[in-house]
This record gives sequence, structure tokens and C-alpha cells, in this order.
Amino acid sequence: MDGVIIDSEPVYIHKQEIFMAIKNYEYDKSLLIELVGKTRKDAFKLLSNHIVNFYTDEETYLEDYKEFWIDFDVNYKRIENEGIRALIQYLKSKNMKIGLASSSTKETISKVLDTIELKSYFDVIVSGEDFVESKPNPEIYQDTLKKLGLNQGNCIVIEDSTVGIQAAKNAGLFVIAKEDKRFNFDQSKADFSIIDFKQLKDMFLEE
Repeated sequence: MDGVIIDSEPVYIHKQEIFMAIKNYEYDKSLLIELVGKTRKDAFKLLSNHIVNFYTDEETYLEDYKEFWIDFDVNYKRIENEGIRALIQYLKSKNMKIGLASSSTKETISKVLDTIELKSYFDVIVSGEDFVESKPNPEIYQDTLKKLGLNQGNCIVIEDSTVGIQAAKNAGLFVIAKEDKRFNFDQSKADFSIIDFKQLKDMFLEE
């Protein structure tokens, strides 16, 4: 969802920077790039391993960070990726099954999809908070595939982040990478890459 349906990663990174500044933590900014595609629990593990005097209790961190987010209102309609709506609507018009496998919480996923009014297009919605490990662990994609009732050869995954692409490949899936050079993602393991979603829709139209 993040980076594919909505261009949320710059927003989330900026908010994390503000949170760190409030807490007076010193860190390498490249660390925040590594948070992309991770659940909040996995983010805690990463941050606690790299930041001196960081939270020692995961639940306290999660509660504080959630409370911090309450004060920020993200305009999800404004950051919807160009062309993604037309692509989803086209796929649905062809009776193709569409699944969403996101590391975000169920609450966030629901809020985003309700706000941009795309929830009804998805046959299956899966959140990373239901799994012990997040991407690059393939379990979230394996579970989504099972719920969709599809086999590996009949499914295409669109991803952008390094861990997202790796998770899909670990699940044995064909991966299309949405190019994004802002965060130094390693997209080399993807099977194909696109510049934008119009390009992908045009490819479907040509078939």
C-alpha cells in the first residue's frame, strides 16, 4: 500500500524525524530509510539496536508513537499515486482478483482505503500486524495468495521497497517494481520495473 497506492513514505519518514527530534535522539538519517516496509514492532527492534538510550520497552514505544500520530492528519487523497486508481478499476473491470498485503496496521489500512474510496475493489486485505515477522519474510504474501485462492503462477505483485520485493520473491511470485530513486531501494530482484502505473495499464491493454 505505502509507496504503491499512496506516496506515503516521505510523509512517514518526516513524521518519524519529528518524533526523534522531540525525544532528542541522535541517529543516522539513513536509518529511517530502513524502516520503509516494516511493521511498527520491527521498526522498534531496528531503532532500539541503533539508537543510544532508546526505549527499552516495546509497548511504551508503540503507545507513545501512536499518541504522537494522533496529532497529525495525513491527507491521503493528496498523496494517492497517479494512475493507481485507473489501473485498479481496469483490473476489476476484467474480473481480476486484487489483494492488498501491507505492513501497515489494520487501522491505518482501513483509514487509507476508506479515505481514498478504494476498499471495495480489493478481494483480500492483509495486514502485517497479523504475523510474527514482517517483510522480507514471505508469510504475508503466502497468506494473501491462499486467501485469494490463486497459485504462484497466476499472481503478479507490485512493490517498491527492498524488503517488499524480497518478500514477494521469497514467496515465489513475479514482481513488478514501481521505480523510486529517492530512498536508494534495491529493486534489482524484481522481474520487471515500471516508471508509473499508466505504463503498466497500457501493458495490460496490449495483451
